[in-house]
Amino acid sequence: MKQRWLEVLVYMGWTHSLNHGLFIAITPLIPMIISEGYSYLEIGLLLSLYLLLYSFGSLFSAPLLRLIEDRKILFSSLMLQGSSALFLLVPGLTGLSLFIALAGVFASLYHPVSNIFIFNRFREKVNIAMGIHGTGGNFAQFIFPLMSFFLAVNLGWRTALIITGLTVSLSSIPYLATPRGEKTGVKTERVFKGFIKVVSQRPLLLLICFSLLFGLYYRGIEVFLPTYLNSEKGFSEEASSVALSMLLLAGALGQYLGGIIGDRLNEATVLLSASILELVSLMLLQTVSGYALIMLTTALLGLAFYSHQPAANSLFGKKSAE
Repeated sequence: MKQRWLEVLVYMGWTHSLNHGLFIAITPLIPMIISEGYSYLEIGLLLSLYLLLYSFGSLFSAPLLRLIEDRKILFSSLMLQGSSALFLLVPGLTGLSLFIALAGVFASLYHPVSNIFIFNRFREKVNIAMGIHGTGGNFAQFIFPLMSFFLAVNLGWRTALIITGLTVSLSSIPYLATPRGEKTGVKTERVFKGFIKVVSQRPLLLLICFSLLFGLYYRGIEVFLPTYLNSEKGFSEEASSVALSMLLLAGALGQYLGGIIGDRLNEATVLLSASILELVSLMLLQTVSGYALIMLTTALLGLAFYSHQPAANSLFGKKSAE
């Protein structure tokens, strides 16, 4: 890889972390938000709304790719989702709802477009490129639970999320200066002609089902892990934030290893191994006790989940190009 493109990948790793960071910054703050009179039901529904919009909003990335350059979509995705945090200046449930809903919509555009961006420029080393992108994302992402908790303790949870949002927005600007790259054959018009068209392709349908199931329970864990550790395992709020950061940091290693193994062996082996390891780590999380063992199990959980992502993204790209 040329040095210039490696720099772009490192930058994309940072923006990848930011795309998830705003959502992750909320999770260790849930007890603080609840203490202001909101219910677990309200917060759970709002975060579910975010994930729903995040999932289905990505379907609109294809029409945008045909109209707007990929790097400009990535810029807009980060700029607008970060700016949505300003709705937290509106008091009560209204401001919180607007923030979460709009952040979910704009964040949804990032992943499909970033995957096409990478696949069109690094096709010969796509697994490694996806791994670097993911590793950078997780490595930087682990700071958000700690950062948001520290800011919230000193400035309040709304201010903490607004600062995080502005960080996301400002970090989007360099995308406008990234090289365009050369198209290498990913036919976005063939892949994204509509949901029915996509699911009619059996390999893609299987990958979509796998990703939905794998992501469904993991996102639930990611959202409520700090609350679970605080209420069921006796962790302090600080320790719960550290545990979430540990999960994300281990995920950086998982992304890197998943990319390497996917290139040297095959993607199916990575997906199967990650699934088995994820199941084992989930069972251990329910049974182990003690700070050290729980932290180790949390790290194993992050390693297992994130190791599958480079292989899954690579398979999506390969099957889409066929």
